[in-house]
Order: sequence, then C-alpha cells, then structure tokens
Amino acid sequence: MAYWGLKGVAAAIPEGVIPQEAVIGLSPAGLLFALGVTAYEVFTSTFPWERSQSIQTLQDHVNLTGRDPRDWRKDLPEPVARFLMKAIDRDPQKRFQTPSEFREAIKALPTPPRRSVLILFVAGEEQGLLGSLYFSQHPIVPTGKIAADINYDGGNIWGRTRDVTYVGKGKTTLDPIVDEVARRQGRAVKPDQFPDRGAFYRSDQFSFARTGVPGVYLGTGLDFIGRPEGWGREQIEHFERTSYHQPSDEIRPDWNFDGMIENDQLGFALGVKIANGDALPAWLPGDEFEAARKAALAR
Repeated sequence: MAYWGLKGVAAAIPEGVIPQEAVIGLSPAGLLFALGVTAYEVFTSTFPWERSQSIQTLQDHVNLTGRDPRDWRKDLPEPVARFLMKAIDRDPQKRFQTPSEFREAIKALPTPPRRSVLILFVAGEEQGLLGSLYFSQHPIVPTGKIAADINYDGGNIWGRTRDVTYVGKGKTTLDPIVDEVARRQGRAVKPDQFPDRGAFYRSDQFSFARTGVPGVYLGTGLDFIGRPEGWGREQIEHFERTSYHQPSDEIRPDWNFDGMIENDQLGFALGVKIANGDALPAWLPGDEFEAARKAALAR
C-alpha cells in the first residue's frame, strides 16, 4: 500500500520508510516521517538517503543519519534545515510526534503561508470514501473557510511524463493555477484520461466537493518520455488487470518514481500558491457544486 500526505508518496518508497519501519513495517508514525522526507526532497531535489538498491537505502535508514540539507542547498535558511532534520531524525523521540506539532513547525518557519495548511490522512476510501466523508460532515473548520482540497490517490510508477492528469479539470478557478505550475515543469495538463471510469466521483475530493470545497486531483500522465505513443495507457491497464487490488499489488524494485516526484513537486507548489492567494478558489458558474460552495460561504 502507498501512504499519501499533502505531497504524496514518500512512505511508499524505500527513501520514505522510517528507520524502525525498515525493520518492523509501516505504522502511523511513518506518515509524518514520509512528509518530512518529501519536504526534504522538495527543498533539495534529492533524498536524505538514496542508493541504487532498495535494501541499501533501508540499511542506511537504520544505521545512518540523513545528510544535512545544506550539503545540497547552501542557501537554505538554517531554520528550514533544522525543521527538515528534525522531521527525519533516526531517534523517534526527537521527530515530530503529531500532525499538530508538524503543522506548528511549518507555521514557525521564516515565511509561513498566509493560510493554514491542514494535512489529512483519510482511510476507508475503497469502502465508500468513509474517512473523507466523515471529515467533510464533521470538519474542524467550516468548509466555507477551506480554500481547496489537493488530493492524491495513486502514483506514477513508470517514469517521467510530458503531461499530468488533472481529474476535475474544467470545473473550478483552480485550472489556470494548475496550468501555470505545470508549465514551469514543461508539462501539459490533461483532463481525466479515463473518463468512462468516473474517477472524480470515486475519490476523496468528491466528499469535499459535496460540501462545496473545490479540489485538485492529480494523477499519472500518459505521455511518457522516451516511450512510444500508447505505452503509458498500456502500462496502467496492465497494472489494473494484474495487480490492482490483488495480492501482487506490492512495491517492486523496477518501479520508477521520477514522474511521481514531479507530481509531488507540482502539488507542493500548487498548495503554496493557493495558501498565499488573495481570492478563494471557486466552482465555475453553473457547476453542479457551485450552490454548495455558496451555501458554505454564507454560513
């Protein structure tokens, strides 16, 4: 299983497994560690531990301290470096203990975002979006004050792409922001490339949409660099036939996470722009969820 945070997949790969879990397996504490590894990668463009073979990476987690991020980024502010090293500390007692502590540390950085960032781990998606549905019905802040939901529900395990899939494209004012950030990466934004499957209504952003919160659901593109046309669709369909929701759906050494990292970076940059934006994102006029947003804002 892959474990997803604000930026995605770190807990699903060897670089994102905490030292103790390299031995005993994944636990909830690993989710916060994975967020730290992802943040480290965003700021430095590399991982604190990275070897050619997964087993070497896991051994490094047990035996070594992650490299100081300033080894890669000399201009990195010292408070940011401290935050990253605390997030990936080998000693579990020295790491962030709760999502609240992690959030407060982000807020304490030299330039925190103008809006708060809520990191939500939801479960029961395959049983009817149970986790996100519960939160949307019992939010800790009014849904009218939630600017947007950035949803990750799967990852690219085949390599870099020239495009990124945006499920829900054409429904909100978030479209030009996603286009802008993707353009910086040299990538095109495509709408749902398997529209017959109704992915927008089967993933967790749907729970938020029903309460009026605009969302971005980023997925794997199909135009893979160095691959012939149609190769990406073939890989996804083959995985679904042979591994999806089956015992063989396990991490494999031949997975390529380069494209997943790019999607993570896109989502992080998108979150920063939304958190610092003047206007709240909105549904386009006439959209099926526009009325829910107006009602939430009026409360």
